[in-house]
Amino acid sequence: RAWRREWRRIVYVLLLGFLGGWMFEAPRLGLIVAISLYVLYNLRLLQWLAQWVESPKQVELPDAGGVWGEIFDQLYAMQRRNKKRKRKLASIVAEFQASTAALPDGAIVVSSRGEIAWFNNAAQALLGLRSPQDNGQRIANLVRHPRFADYLEGEDYEHDIEVPSPLNEQYTLSMRLIPYGEGQRLLIIRDVSEHKRLDLMRRDFVANASHELRTPLTVLRGYVEMMEPEAQGEGELRAWRAPLREMAAQTVRMEA
Repeated sequence: RAWRREWRRIVYVLLLGFLGGWMFEAPRLGLIVAISLYVLYNLRLLQWLAQWVESPKQVELPDAGGVWGEIFDQLYAMQRRNKKRKRKLASIVAEFQASTAALPDGAIVVSSRGEIAWFNNAAQALLGLRSPQDNGQRIANLVRHPRFADYLEGEDYEHDIEVPSPLNEQYTLSMRLIPYGEGQRLLIIRDVSEHKRLDLMRRDFVANASHELRTPLTVLRGYVEMMEPEAQGEGELRAWRAPLREMAAQTVRMEA
């Protein structure tokens, strides 16, 4: 339909040029002038379009008919769709940032080149990051540890790694990279210092309990082994044969 209107417009322009030239006994000149005006009009619209593409917020497209009107309408429709899509994406990003900001664990979005694209409040507290100064910085320059550098450069992200905190080496941080998208990675950081302390306390308790039990068990087992031969015969301890056998078995079990 737009092309039909455009062809009709061309015919009208040529007809008016021919009639105007014929009135002055120069129909050929009238056609040339009409075609030139039509070309200049299209060049002006093309210039308008170029200005709009360069500065769509400052330049408004004219209300043109024909093919140019159809093109301008399609461009405005595309612009509205893009604005709607941007608003939707901005809403998704805002929800993602709000949800990850509430996480107790640190979260850092790392680019394919190891640069920080975004981080939440927990990551800022755990690593001492600064916003917005550290955005765009390489994460390896802020977490200087050989184990983390090897983990970042490698491709095995199935397991966590533990490194000392860059703020205080007495604290231990557990880190894990989760690849997603096109070269993007999400770094999850968790403070496992309390867990490490409890694990150390558990090992110390088991070691101390084993040490405290080993000495009396050795004494008991020695007496049981000394009494067992006499209980096997016809002596006074023969009535204790079964109890002594059970005591020996339980002593071995407790030692194990």
